[in-house]
Amino acid sequence: MSKILTISIAAYNVEHYLEQCLGSLLIPSLDKLEVIIENDGSKDATAVIGKKYEEQYPGVFVLVNKENGGYGSTINNSIRLATGKYFKQLDGDDWYHTEHLEELVTQLESIEADCVYTPHLKVYEDSDSQSLELLTELNNGLMSVDDFVKIAGVPQMHTMAFRTQLLRENNITILEHCFYTDQEYVLYPLMQIKTVYVFDKYIYCYRLGVAGQSVSLEGWRKHIGDHERVIKQLMARYDAWNNGSPIVNSAILYHICSLLRDHNSLYMVLGDKQVEMKQLDAYIRRKHPVVYMAKNKVEGKRIKLIRWSGFTLYMLLRKKTFAG
Repeated sequence: MSKILTISIAAYNVEHYLEQCLGSLLIPSLDKLEVIIENDGSKDATAVIGKKYEEQYPGVFVLVNKENGGYGSTINNSIRLATGKYFKQLDGDDWYHTEHLEELVTQLESIEADCVYTPHLKVYEDSDSQSLELLTELNNGLMSVDDFVKIAGVPQMHTMAFRTQLLRENNITILEHCFYTDQEYVLYPLMQIKTVYVFDKYIYCYRLGVAGQSVSLEGWRKHIGDHERVIKQLMARYDAWNNGSPIVNSAILYHICSLLRDHNSLYMVLGDKQVEMKQLDAYIRRKHPVVYMAKNKVEGKRIKLIRWSGFTLYMLLRKKTFAG
């Protein structure tokens, strides 16, 4: 039987979570799934757990043992290996809603959209609370990418499944040995798609509040250089690719500018980053003038004032910001 959905699982030292992750995929229509467990150089029992599922469910679960290459390497490798009609990612410390996944796979058999959107559930481990990220304005069914973007803007990685052939035809690859590549995973295909199918039941259960996550302040401090690297890559791809839709192009440009705004805010939070902020600003002005002009519209007043001063007011305004 041909595979309907390929699920790429990024698995690095997730022995405490992987059973829940893989177990959530055991749907009645299991033979329609292809689950690629990308063991990204783990040093714990991740590979042992993955091997157990590969042996128990041959033809469905596939364990790939590889050297550590970061999140991007797991996505890139899975796209190369995928045989499913659609492609979706899953972190090894997260899981899917099993019953909803079964319903989605059934619908995917007859869907011909470029991508499929589903809501996702945020699960806060440190507070034992949950929140459903659901856009009620989106109706179940097929819609143009323009109509989708008008409502949803640029979606999050956990919400999207892409037609595998589209990823291959457009050579969708993301940075390896780098954090925050989820932005690439969403934006590059979005530059190419024409149609979106909305499935209004959540699939992805996203675990938050785990110590050491890259979205924590500790993670930002450690990997701020990766965030800048991703933004530069996004700007280069935006300049090179144009899907012909002014609505989508505008949404992507605004999203990149928002990332830059957040990046500068991180510079303010993390300490003496005056030189780095100035260098990045000059780089964007020189290399990506369209982005440079657009980002000025979304930045806060203090960032604009810092730039106006030639970055000499950086330390003064930073002190005022955190003095309340």
